Amino acid sequence: MLAGLILCSHHLSVAAHAADQNSPAFEAGITVLLKQELAKQADCANNEPSVCDDSEVVAFLKILGLYQPIEQPTPVYPINARYRGVNGVVISELSIAVNGEVEKVSTVECRSGDGDSRLQWKWKIDGELCKDFSSAASKSHQAYKFPSLAHLNFTESRTVRWRSAFAIEGTDSSDLNSQLVDLDDRDIKKINRFFKKKDWDGLSEFALLKEGEHPLYEYYLGYAALQAGRKAEALQHFESFLEQTSGSYFHYGALASSILADEYYRRGDYDQVIRVAGELYNLRRYFGNDQMFSAAVVAQSLLFYGSALTLVKPPRIGEAVMTFQAIKDGLPLVEPVAARESLEQMTTQQLMGLVSQIEALGEQ
Repeated sequence: MLAGLILCSHHLSVAAHAADQNSPAFEAGITVLLKQELAKQADCANNEPSVCDDSEVVAFLKILGLYQPIEQPTPVYPINARYRGVNGVVISELSIAVNGEVEKVSTVECRSGDGDSRLQWKWKIDGELCKDFSSAASKSHQAYKFPSLAHLNFTESRTVRWRSAFAIEGTDSSDLNSQLVDLDDRDIKKINRFFKKKDWDGLSEFALLKEGEHPLYEYYLGYAALQAGRKAEALQHFESFLEQTSGSYFHYGALASSILADEYYRRGDYDQVIRVAGELYNLRRYFGNDQMFSAAVVAQSLLFYGSALTLVKPPRIGEAVMTFQAIKDGLPLVEPVAARESLEQMTTQQLMGLVSQIEALGEQ
């Protein structure tokens, strides 16, 4: 087992970027780790399939460039759903043979509703026409063809989860203001005035009056408390906001998760760091997106997240390698230069430490 280091549906080929990550020993080490994870995955599927985790299998496959399908037909949008204007998202579990053929497809979850497929405001699990969405996704997945693992002398099938989004219309929720769903226009104007004046007491009083009407008011209570220096209160509101939204308001949630991840890391609660910064939100999307926070803040939170991945039991080595590489790829966006250089030094130290351990494993 690799030692933890103390810190501090997309393909990502890490091996092509960092020094020594394209070495035969590194690839051999990753292959050994992947084989171990596939064996654990098979054992889990035979005992407690509901708690099986594919995250490390996916990470190692991505590092080796063997994750993305080489044949990936687009699902057919269900006619009834298109006619009614219903959108849906299906999470499927794919069992993939060594030769890359899909052996089995099962639906893990389906959500459907109106509007944007990422925001999913007021969508329902097993909602309207979910059977049609699940059927369309399954039919498409059965025709997928993945890279073969036969050249690695593998015998185990691999299981991965795949997200299929069906969306014919809706706002683009990548824009910050488009996530103010169901807020009264007058309330939005008031909130904007509080921010413009930096009137955090006023924002707090207003959000407290509105608390319970919409989860975003919980976020605003947290933000106002943070700006006013009431950190403990802010953390409580941000955690409550994440519990209520389950990852839907990803711009607001990303800032909340970043703040919480930093605090949980300082407390040594690494499982919570991974929950808020990885399982609820993918902070890697926020390099270059200054709507919520700077690239420097993103990089620091990801550094905490990547380190936490190496410190939990068992460590999540594949995800950690990918996280540190994502930081290095985003560092050119970090300002000022002094912050960039400091983050680069810490990230390189973490990444190269992992690479050395993986290479040693591959040389055995």
